[in-house]
Amino acid sequence: MNYKITNLEYGTGPWGTEMLYGGIGNPKPGETENNVHSVTLLEDENGKKILVDTGVDEGDPAKKALWDSLITEFNGTMSALRQVDLTPEDIDVVIITHAHLDHIGGLMRFTHADIYMQREEFEAWERMAADPNYQQLVLPAAYPPDYPAIRALIDAGKVHMLEGDVDEVLPGISLHVVRECHSVAEQLIVVDTVKGKVIVGGDIACRPANIFGTPEWPGYLVPVLGRSGSARMVCEAYQWIREQLNGDASRLVLTHDVTMHERFETEGHEGLAIHYVVK
Repeated sequence: MNYKITNLEYGTGPWGTEMLYGGIGNPKPGETENNVHSVTLLEDENGKKILVDTGVDEGDPAKKALWDSLITEFNGTMSALRQVDLTPEDIDVVIITHAHLDHIGGLMRFTHADIYMQREEFEAWERMAADPNYQQLVLPAAYPPDYPAIRALIDAGKVHMLEGDVDEVLPGISLHVVRECHSVAEQLIVVDTVKGKVIVGGDIACRPANIFGTPEWPGYLVPVLGRSGSARMVCEAYQWIREQLNGDASRLVLTHDVTMHERFETEGHEGLAIHYVVK
């Protein structure tokens, strides 16, 4: 089974490069770069549509107000889908990379779909979001009201709660879990395509340069932004990705990667765009 892959961008905003690349080896010290926000659409040969992450629902006033305060242009997931003439009802399957707001913040619009999520990941953030002692880690990565609503879906049997790596969770799609990196138990989506295996990597990195380095710094560049785990564990995840992709960054999709505007055929503008990863 070979998939088409399209990344749908719905927002953008600046961060300091120390947050995006770390301190040592930072290719642009003291500068800022935009981080985009996006979801990724997979389409199989039979027309089944799979959405990796659900972004942030702009129809929720509280979430819209929060995200408007955090980034310079926020359009939201529904606007992203409209770019390719889709609505939530057109999505058959949702796969969640990790349980941060900008990945589960639209999930309640997709309750008709088959939903796949790592149990360890969700339950860790569910617990932390309910404990005020974790506020420094939780805010704004997590949105506490999301977790009870998703827990109700889980209790109703509407979410496939996974326990680690899964080979062929769907034909041509496997899941690889990396622990204590950007999040607690983030799953990387490995997808068969005509270009070979593509990794939809969520927030494991901000840019391909984090994983593949730069001409001046060939080693790993571990971002600080949103990381709840250790730099060492991130480096080990990067080693795994390098081995899977054989250095081919064109087969890597990252949620916040502004370089998708340069790396892939693109329509639209920064903040609301379509990136054709595999057509």
